[in-house]
Amino acid sequence: MHGGYRREKLRYHSLNINQRCCTSDLRPPREERSQLAVKQGKFAEEHFIKPYKNVLEQWAASCAL
Repeated sequence: MHGGYRREKLRYHSLNINQRCCTSDLRPPREERSQLAVKQGKFAEEHFIKPYKNVLEQWAASCAL
């Protein structure tokens, strides 16, 4: 089993070298990244910011310069 994994890994590596593909080609499009950022922001607000609003405000006040 281990040998099969090694062969697959080597095959994948050789394909990448032969294709000379750039890692930037593997990133999602800008619009998709923007949509993901919005979803992550809404999740953070709902699950972290709103429930802990008072604690966060107290913490921020104690850190004020």
